[in-house]
Amino acid sequence: MDELHGLKNLFYLGAFQQVVNDATNPAIQPRSEVARIERRVYLARAQVAQGRPEAAVASATTGPASSSPEVRAALCLARHAAAARTADPTAARAAALADA
Repeated sequence: MDELHGLKNLFYLGAFQQVVNDATNPAIQPRSEVARIERRVYLARAQVAQGRPEAAVASATTGPASSSPEVRAALCLARHAAAARTADPTAARAAALADA
């Protein structure tokens, strides 16, 4: 069975705060590197869904797996959501693309 079955289920049910709680709980560590990367992606996506893209950017840019394509895609999603919330979306998007 998938290590992240419970986390994925919570995400698709819309229990985003529980996803954040479970993904940041140090007592629950996935065994494989792939599962750790997936967990970070679900954490970032849950934070974006909660309307906290800045927190998603912070969580996606720290740690050893921040250079993986999956985490970078979640980072782009978070930056896009953060840029959409600003008063001048064109300038914010240009800054987000410059960082990528």
